[in-house]
Amino acid sequence: MPEAIDFQSYLCAIRQHYAYWWEKYAVTDVQGRERLKAPEKPASPFDFGLMVQTVTQDGARQEKPEAPQEKPQEKIERFPVLKGLRKYAFDEKTRQLLLVGRPGSGKSTALARLLLEESTRIQLTSRSILNNPVGAGSPIGLEAADNLNKPALPHEQPLSDIGARFQIQHSDTIPVLVELRYWQTSLDDLMLAAFRRHGLELSATELDRLLAANRLLVLLDGVNELPSEEARSQLATFRHKYSRVPAIFTTRDLILGGDVGIEKKLEMQPLTEPQMQDFVRAYLPEQGEAMLRQLQGRLRDLGKTPLLLWMLCEVVQQSPKAQLPKNLGGIFQAFTRSYEESSVPKHEVAALKGDVRPLSDRRLWCKALKHLASVMMCGEERVDLRVVIRRGEAERQLEKLFHEEPFPPKASRDCLDDLLKYHLLQLRTGDEIEFRHQLIQEYYVAEALLLRLRDLSDGELKREYLNY
Repeated sequence: MPEAIDFQSYLCAIRQHYAYWWEKYAVTDVQGRERLKAPEKPASPFDFGLMVQTVTQDGARQEKPEAPQEKPQEKIERFPVLKGLRKYAFDEKTRQLLLVGRPGSGKSTALARLLLEESTRIQLTSRSILNNPVGAGSPIGLEAADNLNKPALPHEQPLSDIGARFQIQHSDTIPVLVELRYWQTSLDDLMLAAFRRHGLELSATELDRLLAANRLLVLLDGVNELPSEEARSQLATFRHKYSRVPAIFTTRDLILGGDVGIEKKLEMQPLTEPQMQDFVRAYLPEQGEAMLRQLQGRLRDLGKTPLLLWMLCEVVQQSPKAQLPKNLGGIFQAFTRSYEESSVPKHEVAALKGDVRPLSDRRLWCKALKHLASVMMCGEERVDLRVVIRRGEAERQLEKLFHEEPFPPKASRDCLDDLLKYHLLQLRTGDEIEFRHQLIQEYYVAEALLLRLRDLSDGELKREYLNY
């Protein structure tokens, strides 16, 4: 008999990891249900109430119904995001689901929320999965969960009390979040690393047994960020080999990432204007009304996604009297400039530590970010995109960039330390660095390319940038 796997510590580690996250991203309940919250915990302004919509078979929204005799019109459905994800991932007829959305629309946040909710929901009956009879996994659905004596959520009880109140029953489906952007060798290695990140060491054999028994809910984030055809081929193999495993994939665009053969698709819906207005008022209780008046109907254009709306509010919070950006490019410029120039202490979401004296000249920061973003856009192949860079390589690149500074090695180390300390960059692991969001990385790449355009001939532009 194989050694039992105790998932209790793994699930507790997930809840500990996201304990702070709960303070900023309140979970959106399904319609018709209410969750009691501790009175001292105010509703989070990040509770957007995001919606998803089913995508038709041809990958686009239906605009003209086909003739009934040719093909019945496919019904388009709308759901709160987590309800839609659960409906199709746990449906025996689908099991696998593709979540599509533009950058910053909330795809990754939705998976993180689902990971946390499922980890919290799992009930106590046994200490092991592999020691129980193997059958078709049946996750606890929302309707069943309503009738269970659920434990308090992470922000409603001490973390030290959570572990003692949870055990695993054989029918539970264990969630695991796999971020495809960090692909290096294989999908199996990436999944094992995801478990290891939360303190659970699994062997490849144990992982295969869990997948074969349909015991995992696999959340695969970023199909469009896979680095190679080999990676995409491995993902397709995984889909076919474990077709009964509940799995949710995300991608930016069906053209960029493809649908990897997944029939059922949900599309993140843009924020409605009332949702945007509610967020602005909650995030900026003192300046929100003035900001909405200044926008004069431009809110829908400038706040299309949660990320863009948050960035816009950040700009207003730091410079309440400044003129608002007129377009999306202006939002990025104002947002990044405020991080480079501001010395005002920031709240924990943005985490700009304005009360700490920087080690380097702030005027070097933008130059460094443009350079690092450009370097990271080129992987082993010219068309590969990297979203992480090792610290040693980053320091060497900045040392070359700052060769005219009095002490280039020190200048590069100090600048990199400041970019991390002020959260313009962040540590992924001990020695791997990434931008806070890929969209911000792409913005700095665009800024760097803009500087090069004047020195490029039409032929060079086509050959080096457009024809890959």
